[in-house]
Amino acid sequence: MGQIHPGRVRLVRIAKEGFRYPYERLKLRLGHKRAIIAVAHSMAPVVFQVLSTPLRTPNPAPIPT
Repeated sequence: MGQIHPGRVRLVRIAKEGFRYPYERLKLRLGHKRAIIAVAHSMAPVVFQVLSTPLRTPNPAPIPT
């Protein structure tokens, strides 16, 4: 398989930061293990969307000849 595109890595990083607060909030009520499962469950649609969206690359500039 090929390498992961840097744009997707950035999206995953942003998503990970966005799910930190709900984890901390849930951890107080549910405990670590259940909070991890709850956050993973809410991350699943985001991960699916990122991986199923085709990557759009801009058209490269034509090489002058």
